[in-house]
Amino acid sequence: MKEIDRGDVDISKLFNWGKKFRIDIPGRNKTMNVFVRLVGDADYNRATVYARRRSAELRKILKDENSDERIGFIPDITAFSKEVLVGTLLLFYTKEATLIAIREVKLDLPIEPKADSSLEELEKYQLELDEYPSKREQAIKDFVNKKIDEKKLELDGKDNEPLYKEYIRMAINQICEAEMFTRMREMCVYLGTYKDEDYTERMFKSFDEFDNLPENIKNQFITFYSAMEIDGDDLKKSPVAPR
Repeated sequence: MKEIDRGDVDISKLFNWGKKFRIDIPGRNKTMNVFVRLVGDADYNRATVYARRRSAELRKILKDENSDERIGFIPDITAFSKEVLVGTLLLFYTKEATLIAIREVKLDLPIEPKADSSLEELEKYQLELDEYPSKREQAIKDFVNKKIDEKKLELDGKDNEPLYKEYIRMAINQICEAEMFTRMREMCVYLGTYKDEDYTERMFKSFDEFDNLPENIKNQFITFYSAMEIDGDDLKKSPVAPR
């Protein structure tokens, strides 16, 4: 039989989206309790909009060749040999190719035997099921390797200048993607952190207040929210989990 995710989730979790955490305040030998819960759809959308705007702002700055951010994040072309440029671009393309492979590589599941199948047929079916994950993983690897080999041939035929322009484009994309993810997470943490166990009074008066926390304290809040996200995976297994 196929392995099926079990719905043996503690139903009480569905009505208890939050947790109490204890914040350590370095240098003062003090702690404080905070209450963190995953944000709902409205706040999640708010965080998404905010993160996209911040990403767009950073992209605009990085495209300005004279900006401090551009100088700090994007090395000049003289810092690259062709070999390094090609190798760096292939790393970028590997990520893209992997995402495409996960979406496009199709591998049919083994056909489930009929109810009156023999034990030998059931054993064969089970073996095929057991081998399916590794076969799919190999199919994805083969797809990615083929795409990367094709891309390397293409890049090897180009001069440094077009390679460098492509590097700039992909580097900016990666930096902005990281910025969007970071800012989205931080906004979710701000919106999901409260002073009270009833989740009625937010811990911070504004996002700027949260954003300007000392890094070691700010990271504690982010870690707590991430722990809530991991716990939230259990809820997805429940057939009655809210959407």
